[in-house]
Amino acid sequence: RHKNDTGTLKDSVAVSLRFLYGMPFVLALVYLFLEAVAHNQVFRGLSPSLIFSSYVQCVILLAHGFVTNALMGLMNFPGRNNALLLPYFLQVVVLVPLWFLHRYLNTLQAMYLYNIATVIAVGYALVVLKRKHGVVYHWKLPENWVTQYVHYGLKSCLSNLAQQLNYRLDALIVNALLSNAATGLYSNAVSMAELVLFIPSSIAAVLQPKIAGATEKERATLPGLMMGTAFSLSAVGLVGSLIVMPWFIPWFYGKPYAGAVAPSLWLLPGMMGLAVTKVLTALMSGLGKPQVSAYATLSGLCATIVLDYALIPRFGIVGAAWASSIAYWWSALTVLILYRVHTKDSITSLIVASV
Repeated sequence: RHKNDTGTLKDSVAVSLRFLYGMPFVLALVYLFLEAVAHNQVFRGLSPSLIFSSYVQCVILLAHGFVTNALMGLMNFPGRNNALLLPYFLQVVVLVPLWFLHRYLNTLQAMYLYNIATVIAVGYALVVLKRKHGVVYHWKLPENWVTQYVHYGLKSCLSNLAQQLNYRLDALIVNALLSNAATGLYSNAVSMAELVLFIPSSIAAVLQPKIAGATEKERATLPGLMMGTAFSLSAVGLVGSLIVMPWFIPWFYGKPYAGAVAPSLWLLPGMMGLAVTKVLTALMSGLGKPQVSAYATLSGLCATIVLDYALIPRFGIVGAAWASSIAYWWSALTVLILYRVHTKDSITSLIVASV
């Protein structure tokens, strides 16, 4: 929607707030269920005050997610960045003097600090939304709220769940087939390789709201521009990582982590495929097709499972890296095909425009 469409803005806020206000009760039921059914597995060794603080933190993070996503949807990226960084800045302001004074916080105190800092960030974002964008906080739902908002949200929810599972499934399979030590090395390799994704992730965050409110002329040029920018800058990051990682990982993490170097390097080609997937799925979500992300991710998920069980027993964590890289490019191919189906634009023209 166009950012100046005040009616749509009011409706979006109303739908979001109605669900946001109901989520604390849903979370409370989840916590009560876990306490009754799986206390020893989930809450073992935790005090009631710590459990309650974690519940409060969940509620606060929901509110924080609402305001930061609202600012992103309105393309107020400086305000969104401020709201994201403010909790960490406030914690540093408190923790650095304590460190100099040799005073330390326990776990519960640290959670209190995080919660308070996040509440302040939420307050800041609400003020920005009210004063700069004229957001009206009300409860009245639009007539078509189920078909126009909830259906889209459910598709996006499926996509997010699939992405989280896809990003972590390989580590779970490594842990099941190998050992905890191998899982630690592989997780380290993944975290280092994913540094290449900072730029395409940022481009994807900007592209989704931008394409939703774009003119027809902008919609014709944005995909190639964003794809080309993301791919070329990611390629620069890939080359830099190939040079730096072999000595940086053992130096920064210690010699025992030298085993993470090889899988991190083999994961880098896959990050390029993931960059393509991130940009194109953000584009399709902005065009009202969030399910494309779920389809692409699920196809990659299937490839990950098959390749992991084929390669990990023989090649270890290097085999897991090979499997992930191939699966990420399989997801990229899937989303390219779906992009062609939904937009009727040829893949060749997108590649040419990107170049």
